[in-house]
Amino acid sequence: MGFNGVLAGAASCFFAYIGFDGLATAGEEASDPGRSIPIATFVSMSIVTGSYVLMAAALTLMIPYWQVHPTAAFSDAFETRGALWAKYIVAIGALSGMTTSLVGSMFALPRCVYAMANDGLIFKSLAQIHPKTQVPTYAVLVFGAATAMIALMFDIETLVEFLSIGTLMAYTIVSGSVIILRS
Repeated sequence: MGFNGVLAGAASCFFAYIGFDGLATAGEEASDPGRSIPIATFVSMSIVTGSYVLMAAALTLMIPYWQVHPTAAFSDAFETRGALWAKYIVAIGALSGMTTSLVGSMFALPRCVYAMANDGLIFKSLAQIHPKTQVPTYAVLVFGAATAMIALMFDIETLVEFLSIGTLMAYTIVSGSVIILRS
């Protein structure tokens, strides 16, 4: 593996840090967003980082690093140690985590689409808000369907790579824009 393996591992770990843009997107509802968003971001990133460090330590204490299965590390490690019941619990937890990640990204996406449509950057029809639910229904339907189609066409590893690359690019563009706007 070598250095390429380290880069591949870092790219896949980046997936854990996706979703923090949802904190900033939900800032409209915060009573003091200047204070609560940085605190929420720091606390949640600390929890995620600590969890990853502890999980990596637990995995390397369970089995040698050369026996780690690249796509199902914990499930395979528990199976190797003879704990089949734990293998299934970990698999259910992984599916729950992926579902939570998808729901979390679908929380922020319609808000971003609404903001862009409201500013005239994309179709104005995506900015229409349902009078009863106050939700941009067309944005949810269009981008939910697009997300579902993409999820049907690609395997999970490719989706995670696309998601990581897209998020890294978005964070880079936002950071560059802040530097340009502040100078």
